[in-house]
Amino acid sequence: MTTVYAHIDADNNVLYVGQSSWPDKRTRQHKQNAAWWPKVATVEYVANLPSIKARDLERRLIETFDPPHNYMHTAAWRAAIRAERAA
Repeated sequence: MTTVYAHIDADNNVLYVGQSSWPDKRTRQHKQNAAWWPKVATVEYVANLPSIKARDLERRLIETFDPPHNYMHTAAWRAAIRAERAA
């Protein structure tokens, strides 16, 4: 099963959305490596999802909140895909 997680700042802005089968391990990796980690005030989880549902939820959350530290599924990502297809 897979967990979808959102890193949220003190102003309730979604900074990053991800998914992992090992969310505690992945959160520790973000804490150690992500320059934006000090801005994180809370992490919210949706746990025990089948992987296909987790991927869909992650995509929908990224499309909805457009987190500044995600690229895939953001407006910029979608524009790049459209431009590539038009070329």
